[in-house]
Amino acid sequence: MDLSKFGKDFANKKSMNLTGLAITSEQLKAKKEQKEASTIFDIELTHIKADPNQPRKDFDEEQILELSQDIELHGLIQPIVVRKAGDEDYFIVAGERRFRAYQLLGKPTIRAIIADKNWQENDIGYIQVSENLKRADLKFYELADFIISRIEKGEKQSEIADKLGIQRSETTRYLVWQDVPEEIKNQKEKFGSIRPFSDFMKIYKEHPQESLEFLSTVEKALSRTDIERFKKSLEEPAQDDEPLPSPENEFTSFDESNSASEQSFTQDDANTEDSPFEDY
Repeated sequence: MDLSKFGKDFANKKSMNLTGLAITSEQLKAKKEQKEASTIFDIELTHIKADPNQPRKDFDEEQILELSQDIELHGLIQPIVVRKAGDEDYFIVAGERRFRAYQLLGKPTIRAIIADKNWQENDIGYIQVSENLKRADLKFYELADFIISRIEKGEKQSEIADKLGIQRSETTRYLVWQDVPEEIKNQKEKFGSIRPFSDFMKIYKEHPQESLEFLSTVEKALSRTDIERFKKSLEEPAQDDEPLPSPENEFTSFDESNSASEQSFTQDDANTEDSPFEDY
């Protein structure tokens, strides 16, 4: 057997296999890049809608204007995330501020990632809440509405707390929002967070009229310290409201007989220490 020929054949086969592997690796890389590119689409804004179940309801128009200017200057760094809502339409999962900024700019399309079909509606809700909580963009009453909606769908407080990464006692505070009168809900922006709001509602249950009067005078976001001061003001009556001290001597009216008046006057003096008339 010609060992030299065998060695050459073996070397050639090995070279061919390595070359094949190199080509396969490049093909895999290209396929991966193609797959990644295929997950991001340019979708017309007219086919994209705000998610009706989005926990966040309020958007700062000035911030959106600033964002649109930043996008105009630097472009869209992060695509929005959408989910199917019919054959051609989509609901926004994440990135509604970016979507609104694109609307201000008059852009026809926006880069978007289409969410996995296996995502459940509950999962999407928690994703939306989580995104806003990380940026501290979610108002306390928006999170309260979300938690209440999950309770109404049969979820347990402990499950909701675990998914949101908060304590169960904190979810209880948010549930207070469910029975809040409209006249207080209309002034919700006067509270900086759920804790002062929860403290205020405890006072409101015992002093509704005073609480509403207090709230009507507020011009800033209330803190827990502000609520505690208000509570103390209810517990400590104002000096102007304190009853005047009763006099030591009471004189009878002039229409009574002189004898009765003198008798009453003498009896009172007898029972009073340090009478002003004791030297006479």
